[in-house]
Amino acid sequence: MEYWQSILERANATVPVWTQYFATLKLGTVGISEFTALKDALPNLAAVRDQEVQDVDTARQSVDFSWQELRLISLKVPKIIAGMIDSGSGLLDDLAKVYAVIPWSPDKITKRCGLLGPVWKSADDWQLAQVPARPVIVRKGVTQGAFMSKIAAYFPLAQGEKTAAHNLDVARTTLRESARIVELYCMRFLEAALGLSDPGSPEESALASIPTTSTSQLPETLGIKFFSQGGTGGLQLLVQYEPYDLEEGDTATLEWMVVDTDTGFTHSAPYDASGNALGPFTVGQTIRIRTAVTNTYGTRTGGVRQLTLIAPPQ
Repeated sequence: MEYWQSILERANATVPVWTQYFATLKLGTVGISEFTALKDALPNLAAVRDQEVQDVDTARQSVDFSWQELRLISLKVPKIIAGMIDSGSGLLDDLAKVYAVIPWSPDKITKRCGLLGPVWKSADDWQLAQVPARPVIVRKGVTQGAFMSKIAAYFPLAQGEKTAAHNLDVARTTLRESARIVELYCMRFLEAALGLSDPGSPEESALASIPTTSTSQLPETLGIKFFSQGGTGGLQLLVQYEPYDLEEGDTATLEWMVVDTDTGFTHSAPYDASGNALGPFTVGQTIRIRTAVTNTYGTRTGGVRQLTLIAPPQ
């Protein structure tokens, strides 16, 4: 159960008491109808947040595979050029500038690719100028023109990931703030209603049925920071977590299932603070994951995340 669901439970218990015994009570400008609308909005806000989470995961998967493909091409094509083009072509000095950029990060990868593009074009021109003309350089079906298109496509993908991450932050903040407002009205109602109730009255008895706190003794939710595809053969699912301190005696697991194969979260792996790698799986499989933390009072699960595996760069 998430924090907002605990607050919603308290709000749902508040509504019938407010309606039956304190129908005319207003907390500032908020009466029972306004309060009901506020608490009923929480599930929809949670659904928006969940969709934004999925949008972030999908966008990150596309970005990761885009720069991984560019990295692979930027490593392989210079070797092809160095092997096929004569030293008298004048291209080797320019090729040395490509080799000088080590593609260890997305920024370095795009920089190396930017240097490789014109060298590749010059190498193609040299090939075509030979007698007889030789074919242009192609790797795994990718020509120089297609390579340049892949570079251009990377930047909108990267911006899309940033936009999705921003939208997720907004959705999370909206849900948390809205849930807190509902919680505060629950507290204010209980305080005002107790002041209006006589000892031993039906009103006082009804108020006793409302939870006096929106928190529980269940553990905090273990949050997932990143969920992406990669690892062995590019067919594993990689999970990185938000910082989390397990209390003494608590246990945490990562639960997962294969959509259309498993009937529920039938698989699990022990939580590893440095991250978990699941699989490898096969292209086209959709995997759902969630975290679960257990203490002596029970288990709290996190929100469900899912990714469909796509073919890794070759």
